[in-house]
Amino acid sequence: MLKYRSKIFIISIIFFSLFSCSTARKRETGKKSYKYKNSGIRSNRKMIRRSNQKTTGKLDDLIERYWGAKYKFGATGPGKFDCSGFIQRVFKEAYSVKLPRSSKNQYKVGTYVSKSRLKYGDLVFFNTTGRGVSHVGVYIGNNKFSHASSSKGVTISSLENPYYKKRYLGARRVL
Repeated sequence: MLKYRSKIFIISIIFFSLFSCSTARKRETGKKSYKYKNSGIRSNRKMIRRSNQKTTGKLDDLIERYWGAKYKFGATGPGKFDCSGFIQRVFKEAYSVKLPRSSKNQYKVGTYVSKSRLKYGDLVFFNTTGRGVSHVGVYIGNNKFSHASSSKGVTISSLENPYYKKRYLGARRVL
């Protein structure tokens, strides 16, 4: 019985020390950190930069900074976003472009762009509710876009994903 209690005690100490160290490290840096999921953001950055070196950088940095931030309807960040709040925030921070708050109103800004002519930074819109524009993301090249997904938070998805391909409505260029 004594050996069993000793093992539990030692495991408890190890467990406690692991978690107390990680919290101390977060406090030392003074920065809020979001859980970055292993998604290949860095490899996407390399592909994006090769295709369009003039407008990348700031937007890439913001996508990476907010990567994995949780989804919350009506939230505009920095720890939680809905899709239009994410787009509104990154465009304001990266390019000082003020966009409307809702995806429906964002769809009315800028000029129409066909899917075959998408460029880095174009807004892409989807009908996910069956009632018109209800989701927005930003095109980052190679048929991919970044957005705040209700299931994954801030992430990158493919326009070829069957879910988004079926619901794609159009794109707008605001830059």
